[in-house]
Amino acid sequence: MLPMRAAVVYIAYANSSQPLFFAGSRPGMFPDSMHWVKHKETVILRWGMSTRVHL
Repeated sequence: MLPMRAAVVYIAYANSSQPLFFAGSRPGMFPDSMHWVKHKETVILRWGMSTRVHL
C-alpha cells in the first residue's frame, strides 16, 4: 500500500481570489500551504494552466 500524501483542497470563484473552501489533509500543513495555493492560483490565472509547458 502506498503511503498517504498530504493534499490541499482550495475552491474559489473563477477569476477571483475569494476562497469558498480551504482544507488540508494532514495536521500542521496550513501555514505554508496557503502561500503555495495563492502562487499556484496566480500562475493559473496568468497562463490558463497549472504548469507552464515549454515547447
